[in-house]
Amino acid sequence: MPGRLFNPAAGRFLQVDPVEGGGDNAYGYSVDPISQAGLDGHIWGWVKKAANTAVKYVKKNPLDAALVAAGFVPGLGAAAMAVRGVRAAIGAVKILRAVRAARGAGMAGGVGATRAASRVAG
Repeated sequence: MPGRLFNPAAGRFLQVDPVEGGGDNAYGYSVDPISQAGLDGHIWGWVKKAANTAVKYVKKNPLDAALVAAGFVPGLGAAAMAVRGVRAAIGAVKILRAVRAARGAGMAGGVGATRAASRVAG
């Protein structure tokens, strides 16, 4: 939305809101200044998009989502961080092994390097 001039003494904008239905009048703030939702409910499209993105992430990465949730539980937070650290270390070891295998196969590529890269990719 383009900027509008604001009169702090009157507590109102000097230009009409370019998006109709954003508030009870064309010169005021939105009804809810925290979420910036107007009377027409523009916020719900954003909420739906954020919820769909979160659901897709949880379906794709259930263990990561569970570890993040466990991090908010007193006593489980440290254990969740330890598990995440171990998973990161295992990933680093896999990459290191693939790099060593690629070096052993020769930097020109070859079948060995391709297989090593495929193992890392999954």
